Amino acid sequence: MQFQIVVVVLDNWHVLCYNNDLELLWEQRLMDVGQARETYKVKAMAALVSPHVISTGDQGSVIVGGSYAHRAHDHRSGDSACW
Repeated sequence: MQFQIVVVVLDNWHVLCYNNDLELLWEQRLMDVGQARETYKVKAMAALVSPHVISTGDQGSVIVGGSYAHRAHDHRSGDSACW
């Protein structure tokens, strides 16, 4: 039986998975960004929800990927004229 889920990925690499009634099914912290948030910012983040089973007993899989950018290289912040 298939059912709908909603996956939310936060900029601190915390993943939340909700069922179709928006009840929290599980949550997972993928990494500790700690003080890196002062130096880096999330450039892109994506989650893929798939019915593909990886291990016995799984009901599907969630794959999360993302990238960071160094804040010193962000030309849109501050008064820099470079875009």
